[in-house]
Amino acid sequence: MRILWFVNTPFSEMVEHLSLKGNFMGCWMSALKQALINMPDLRFGFENQLGIVCALPNERKYRKFQIDKVTYFCIPKSRKCEYLRSYDRELSHCVRAVKDFDPDIIHVHGTEEFYGLITERIVMPVVISIQGILSACIRVYFDDIKWKEILLSPRIIQHYLMMSRKTKTERKIFRINRYFIGRTFWDKSHLMSLASGNFMYYPCHEVMRKEFYQQEWTINKSEPWTIACISSPYAYKGVNSILDAIVYLRKKIPRVMLYIYGSFFQNGYGALLRNKVKKSRLMDNVQFCGFENSIELARRLRNVRAYVIASHVENGSNSLQEAMLVGTPAVVSFAGGMPSIAEHEKSCLMFPRGDSAVMAECLYRVLNDEKLAVRISKAARIKARKINNPERIAKRLLQIYKDVIARRGKNR
Repeated sequence: MRILWFVNTPFSEMVEHLSLKGNFMGCWMSALKQALINMPDLRFGFENQLGIVCALPNERKYRKFQIDKVTYFCIPKSRKCEYLRSYDRELSHCVRAVKDFDPDIIHVHGTEEFYGLITERIVMPVVISIQGILSACIRVYFDDIKWKEILLSPRIIQHYLMMSRKTKTERKIFRINRYFIGRTFWDKSHLMSLASGNFMYYPCHEVMRKEFYQQEWTINKSEPWTIACISSPYAYKGVNSILDAIVYLRKKIPRVMLYIYGSFFQNGYGALLRNKVKKSRLMDNVQFCGFENSIELARRLRNVRAYVIASHVENGSNSLQEAMLVGTPAVVSFAGGMPSIAEHEKSCLMFPRGDSAVMAECLYRVLNDEKLAVRISKAARIKARKINNPERIAKRLLQIYKDVIARRGKNR
């Protein structure tokens, strides 16, 4: 079986080969790639079965190269295409990669980019993995940021407008495709409202980065009163609400410490958060740690006492699942697909999204009650290692590929 992936961010092999600069997310797909390669059904040791395509704004020409029996395609992407909502040039390069690799099936990871539009231009079966859903993110994009702060932050406005433009492309992708992979009740519900009537939904979880399977949280080795947050510099991720919770929590635990991991820049939303830290006098309680690789993040999750995610909208949060794999006791907003990943009072503590007071109380319980923290930790590890089992996910994905190919063949 020859499989061609379209992905939103370049793999580490592509980054190294092309000498790309910057911090690239989506490393969990490398783990999925390795899980597939380890499957004997694919016979990767005998022939080249997997191709990976990624569009890069800084690339000027179509590139193809092979590393460790995997074929990589880098295609140019114009910065104007998202403003004009015209992807003709980019899609022509996608079609070229399809003809070049000649796959049995195409797997598009996510609806955030234009790749899902290729269905109208080729005859091969296409299956779409649902990651985030932009039209849902847009509705809660600004969280509770004041309009004055928004107007003084061009970077925030620029990103909001870009995401708004992309939602129209995303709606078309849902409309013209038939085969989808999801993992939560939330993404299935949104798919039913966005897709055409005749579609197939395949449940399948994701493989996480290997470093998080290798670490294990224990109460004795964790640092008291410490909390980790792994997030992105967008308001709907809810970091603003976490800072409010730390203000409440500091009244009970003066030494509480929040470590924020992610690329929070000195401008835009990052600047708003830093100003809030100063105004709230949280300089001794909050630290922006920047972007960290998976090895360091896994170690940090092992060493802190709690993990918090406060997103106002989320599908199946990968950072939450990685924290659960490590066993870090998690405090989680009841939003999006999170209830499909962790269960309140069993494998996590949950609070209503945006409710900083309840979030603070949940964090206080985890930080102050060792028996509760240990109980949640054990339950989270058991659940995460079940739903994020690499071999099981690889087998399931192969079943999905075979079913889509068979169904497409009957329809044709």
